[in-house]
Amino acid sequence: MPINLLGCNVDVVRLVLGCHVQVDLRSVFLVHPSLRLLAEPFLYSAVELAYYKSKPHLITLLVRSILRRPELAAHIRTLSLQGGDPPDQNWKGKVARSPVHEEDLHEAVSLVAGTRLPYRDRWIVELRQGTLDAYIALLLLRLPRLQRLHLGPVFFVESELIGLVLRSILHGPRSDWLEVDVSASLRELRTVSLIREVTFNLARTNRNTESTLPFFHLPSLEEMMVSIDNPLTPALPWPAAQPPLATNLVSLSVGGTMRESHLGQLLAATPCLRLLRWTWCYIPYHIDQYNTHVIDLDQLMPALAHVSGTLTELTLTGVPLLAYTGPWPSPLRVQGSIRALAGFDQLTKLLIPLVLFTGFSLPAREQLSECLPRNLEELTLTDDMYIDNDINETWHEAGHTGTIAAWLERVESSTPRLRKLCLVLQACDGETSLEDLDVRIEIRKLARRAGIDVATPDMHAEETWTEL
Repeated sequence: MPINLLGCNVDVVRLVLGCHVQVDLRSVFLVHPSLRLLAEPFLYSAVELAYYKSKPHLITLLVRSILRRPELAAHIRTLSLQGGDPPDQNWKGKVARSPVHEEDLHEAVSLVAGTRLPYRDRWIVELRQGTLDAYIALLLLRLPRLQRLHLGPVFFVESELIGLVLRSILHGPRSDWLEVDVSASLRELRTVSLIREVTFNLARTNRNTESTLPFFHLPSLEEMMVSIDNPLTPALPWPAAQPPLATNLVSLSVGGTMRESHLGQLLAATPCLRLLRWTWCYIPYHIDQYNTHVIDLDQLMPALAHVSGTLTELTLTGVPLLAYTGPWPSPLRVQGSIRALAGFDQLTKLLIPLVLFTGFSLPAREQLSECLPRNLEELTLTDDMYIDNDINETWHEAGHTGTIAAWLERVESSTPRLRKLCLVLQACDGETSLEDLDVRIEIRKLARRAGIDVATPDMHAEETWTEL
């Protein structure tokens, strides 16, 4: 039978509203002023906005609402700003501005003007121009209970003001800069996702390193997924004299263009990581001392050593050429040794390109049995980087995956806890020679003899597995 919520105890009403989805809450919101006050905390707890190029953006309305009614800001625990058309490789990183009426800007302009920050004039100009960066920066200043933040991909293209505001928050209020109290801002932020598409022009002209690094200083940060650019300086440009020590951060995914040369400095600031994902990236048309065609294991392994004592899951992938269509660069090359990986005693789950062991040509550079951690339980081997490399040789499955067969012959002594092996070898998905087929059959037999499940991802259904 129908329930008259207006006649119910307030605590009962809150329990009922807590079970409703956002669409239902919006309906309740409009029924009666009393219900509106009770529904607001649930309705504003998670704010999700999508980007539409052809429409005025709702972020300007959200900022106006929380500045006119500051109590709404205290309800927001999750802020998710996402969407936008995928850019092409020539995209220069300019996002369409949101139309803004001057009468809607009064509170925002007054707040920024009251800070007396050195960059306040520029901030006010960009607010009037409808720049997304300016409005996101203001939200970060005024959401004291925020716990989860997602920006991407369009919302993190322009991020300089975001970085400037974060640095001001981290440095604390100064009497000559701030009238607004920012000391409590972002103290509860635990999960951060900052994702943008990497294009040729963006990677060259619009590096976001300085805007991204301040997030690692946040005291409650536990999970981070970030597209971050490699700087052109030997040291990472941390916002403070001392790098952070993000001891609460246990899960980190690093994309963008950060290379192995700087990854170690980042991982030195995250000593308690249990899960790490890193994507190796090479932009062939724009070579510098850090962005080269060499996969340098002698830099990568010392970088990973910062978290070798805590890491339980490691994912290494490669996106070397970014759909490159210009004059072909030098072929990719592996340098150094990956044998230090065997000392990662806590590692139980590993996804890694096979070429980091074998190299791009035969004979194989390393034996899997000498490089894999002894306590490994799940292993996924891919042909990332190989299939995008401009080399004259074919994959030679009998040689490269023959390395897998050689390891499986003594797998019980090298990785006795291994129970699952996944092979993601796209270069072998086409026609298979009799020699290639013999190797696959041999791998399956050796794995089953050791009690290991062998699988390949089903390309037609996510998160499902089919037997080799």
